[in-house]
Order: sequence, then C-alpha cells, then structure tokens
Amino acid sequence: MFEKRNSLPFPPQGQSPELEPSVETRDNLVQQREALMAQVEELDNLITRVSSNETLCGHTDDSQDVEKYDGTLGVTKDFVNQFSPPVGQLQWQENLADLFSKEGESPGNVEGKRWCTGCLIEGDKFLTAGHCFDQTGGGWQRPSRGNKVISPEEIATLMHVNFNFQIDPTTDRPRPDDRFPIINLLEYREKGLDYAIIQLGRNEAGESPSGKYGTLNLSPQDLTHIGSMLCVIQHPNGNPKKIEAGPLIDHKKGQLFYDDIDTQGGSSGSPILAEKNGNVVGVHTNGGCSGFSGANVGVSIGAIRGASNLLDSAESPVIIFPNPADVETVDNETPIELEDTPCFSPLGEESLEDLILEAVPFPAVDTQLPIEGTGYYSYSQFREKQFGLTETIEAIKKIGELWFASHRTGPVIGIGNISKKGGGPVPPHSSHQTGLDVDFRLLRTDGARIGITFHHPNYSRTRTQALVNTIKSNPILKVKLILCNDNKLQGVQPWPGHDDHLHVRFSK
Repeated sequence: MFEKRNSLPFPPQGQSPELEPSVETRDNLVQQREALMAQVEELDNLITRVSSNETLCGHTDDSQDVEKYDGTLGVTKDFVNQFSPPVGQLQWQENLADLFSKEGESPGNVEGKRWCTGCLIEGDKFLTAGHCFDQTGGGWQRPSRGNKVISPEEIATLMHVNFNFQIDPTTDRPRPDDRFPIINLLEYREKGLDYAIIQLGRNEAGESPSGKYGTLNLSPQDLTHIGSMLCVIQHPNGNPKKIEAGPLIDHKKGQLFYDDIDTQGGSSGSPILAEKNGNVVGVHTNGGCSGFSGANVGVSIGAIRGASNLLDSAESPVIIFPNPADVETVDNETPIELEDTPCFSPLGEESLEDLILEAVPFPAVDTQLPIEGTGYYSYSQFREKQFGLTETIEAIKKIGELWFASHRTGPVIGIGNISKKGGGPVPPHSSHQTGLDVDFRLLRTDGARIGITFHHPNYSRTRTQALVNTIKSNPILKVKLILCNDNKLQGVQPWPGHDDHLHVRFSK
C-alpha cells in the first residue's frame, strides 16, 4: 500500500506507553485507565495499518480506469458503463483553515483531502463506510474546537461528494469534479457496523445527484454463493475512478471476503457489486490480503439492512426493463384495476379548493396523459379522468423521466386520477377539478403494480420518499402540497382518504 497525499494513509508506528506499577489510589487508577486507553488506541492503529497495508492482492495493482476498461477483469465493459456513474468520492472542503481560525480551533491536517468512496442510493442518499466520519484514526487530525474533535455529524457536512472524477480516455486527464454538498449524516455505525448513509444536496447548477447520475439498487439479500464474481468501483488513493473484480471467497458474520480485488486507501466505502445483476451486495471497509484475514473485507448488505432504520429490510430490485440501456417506455395499454379511493380535500382557511381558484379556466384542462411513457404507468380505471393542463401532463412526463434516470431497472411509478376533460367535479373526489391535482400510487418493496397502503408490510417508505423528492424536483410546475397519511415521510401532510396514494397539488 502506498502512502499518498490525496488518500487516507496508514497511521505511523509508535511506541506503546508503559504503565507505572499499580498503586491503589484513585489518582493512580485514573492514570492507569488513561494509559490503557492510549494503548488501546495505539493497538487500533496497529490493526488498521497491518490489515490495510497490503490491500493489493498480489504483486501488482490490476485495477483499471473505468472509461479505459478493457473487459478482462471478470465483468463486461457494458457492466462498468452502466453501474459506475452513481459511484462518487468523498472529499474534505478546501476552506477548513478559514472555518476553524478562531482561538482554540484547529482545522487539522485534512483540508482538501480526497477521502473515501461511496454510491448513490434512492432519495439522493449516499452509502459509504462509517469510519469515513470517525473522529480518530488513519494518522489524520480532524478539525477541533476547544481541543475537542468535532462530531461525526459535523465532519460529514465539512465534506462534499465528487462525481465524474475519472480519466477521460481522449485526453488521458481527469474530468472535472461535479461536486454535491452533504446535507447531513443520516446513519452512522448503527449496531456497530462500519457503514454510513448521508443525504446529498444539489450542485451549483441546481441538479440532483440521482437525477444526473442515477442510483444503484441494493440487493434484497446477502450473496453467499462462494465463487460469485464481485466488482468494486472505487477511488483508490484518492485517484480517479477505477474498477476491479474478483470472486467471493467467503461469507460469514455479516462480512464478505475477496482476495483477488485490489483496493487501497480511499477505497473505503466502495460499493461491492454482484456481477450477475449489478446489485450492491456490500460495502468495502478493510484491506487485508497479507494481513490477519488474508483477504480484503466488506460488510454485507444483509447486515446493513438489519441495522438500518432507513432501508427496507426486504427491498426487491424487481427488473421492470429487460434492457435498461435501450428500453425507456412502458406498455400501459392495460391499466391495473383499482377501486376509486375518494380523495377528500382539507377544508379550512386555505382549503384545496381555495388554492385552485388562481388556476386558468376549466376549458384549459384538455390534455390527456399518454398511455405510454418513460418511467410511469397508468392505474386509473377510467381514462376520462386523466386529463390535465398541458403543463401538468408535461410535469408528470418529466417526473417519469427523472425517476427512470435514477431507477433504470425499475420499479416504475403509477399515475391515477387527474381531472376530467374540461374540468369540474370528479365524483367521488372533492378536488381534481382544474387539472392541477394528480394521484401517485405508493411504491412497494416487491415492485408489483398493485395498490397498497402505508400500513402494509410490502410498502416501501424508502422508494416512496424518493418519489416525493422526485416530484418536488420537477422543473415544470411548482408543488403546492402533497397529501399522504404516512407521517414518517418528509414533505407531506396527512388528510383522510390518503392511506394508499400521494395526492399532489401543483401550482402555476
């Protein structure tokens, strides 16, 4: 393993402090405890150095730049082209010295360092290794205030994530970073597992990361078949994005072992992908080909699912599109049968009906939702209830395109009632009159095109939250409000009759 400036180097070797002879006084016992804690930290550093120092599994580094990959490592070029874009790189901000310039503050020695790797998952979330946000380790000094290292939560917000940092084969130089801010640290080392999930914001151009680069599907279960081909897409030593692949040699106690995949400092947090379908089956955490384990190691997705409060425990990456690179439309000729659920309006000082008085005259409700579209299907029993303003239909189509861009293997989203042609009452609803109201079906863990309530065990809150975020990010129409009775969803408000769908009110 090489030590390089733009990487997470290994801690220096050092002498372990020797303890004074034990004296049964309180002060001496406190001193002994502090000395023991120092020894434990030194041993932790030694374990990290020994288990990580030989992460190259052999005499040479076999990894290849993603855009120059020749298809010889065990996965195809198409595989790498499809699944590498959502992989990004964590990097510390370059202005830490300015942010920690007051008396008693220190920026540490991590300013601008390219740190770890990770991948986009649903809802603009980013999955990586937990130790990327640890307060100690690796021989690095994190920022501090009053001689106290800042929290993992603040550490996260002092980094950003780079996408598209990879070698351009035409120039043989790195492409410019596309930077996205970290909003907050959502999960960190839950149940002691070395993983973390962070929430990303939009880049300076106002683009969402998943809308631009897509997401990776998390496997619904652990990969346990020995010999299965794995692929690790990574930023070793902080370098531009590379690909390595090799077989699974063991799976035990929530960990994956692989001794033919080269990784280095900076690879921590890289997604471990199954060659069979590109699903994330683990997160790379440790090197050790010449260490204790004789192999590099990652935490399995099953273990992460079991610890996480954000991820559905049995999310199914149902393949909707047989060839996601080529197929972008869905045959909706046969709408799914579902009883019409009355969609009641919240009445008060600013009711839904009051909110639509500013809309254009009802005759403008004259555009029908196409029966075929990118990323969506129709579940309304009555096609005559799928008319809207032209802008509303364009917004739905754009939402479908954004959804498809980040969920290219499915599932697709279901569109229900909008309005009738020409507007006006749509029994049994008390809204849906002006072409600005749209019902979206809640999403499921199994990807089936069947109605579901948020109480059902197959309901996917993760996917539905991602849908809410996608709806709000559409560039065509503003979102006035979204009604749904799942109070754990962010960005919605409850109202009777909304257990099984999102009621979206757009505004011009």
